[in-house]
Amino acid sequence: MDSSGACYQSSLTHEAFSFEGASFGVAVERILLGRKGQPMLRPNQLSVSMYGKTITKSHPSIYRYGPP
Repeated sequence: MDSSGACYQSSLTHEAFSFEGASFGVAVERILLGRKGQPMLRPNQLSVSMYGKTITKSHPSIYRYGPP
């Protein structure tokens, strides 16, 4: 959770990080309903494997953060 209340998930099994919701309530609802989070890439990361797919920064489901 960041200072604005947004929630993120870090995988314990592989190099994956995802945005779960803009608030704790939204994140919990998403998780309980089985909805997938939005994959995130670290600045030095070119791709990540999530949900059986290789996701790059041009993938439509990627969560964009920071400056463009």
